[in-house]
Amino acid sequence: MADTTCVKYPLFDRPRPAVQARDPGVLDEDRPRLSEQCLAIADKLRRGPATNLELGDHAQRFGARLHDLKRAGFLWKRTPLGQGVNQYAMIRDFLPEPPR
Repeated sequence: MADTTCVKYPLFDRPRPAVQARDPGVLDEDRPRLSEQCLAIADKLRRGPATNLELGDHAQRFGARLHDLKRAGFLWKRTPLGQGVNQYAMIRDFLPEPPR
């Protein structure tokens, strides 16, 4: 199992903190799996737009993982393509916490 405490994003060559599942109903033993799903979805969107069908390959409840990413500072745009298919595109990548 990969270490999820830090993910290196080569474009900016700086460490990225792992995105943790924030749902209070998530059991502790499920958190690493959900974190991996968040990271897989974030990496997919960093490479370019993806449809809900493609994101569903990474997580059955990808909408919940998108919500986790949003709470972590990511921002995306959803474009309806018709017949229940939506395209998601990354607008803003992870933003670190502001300095104190």
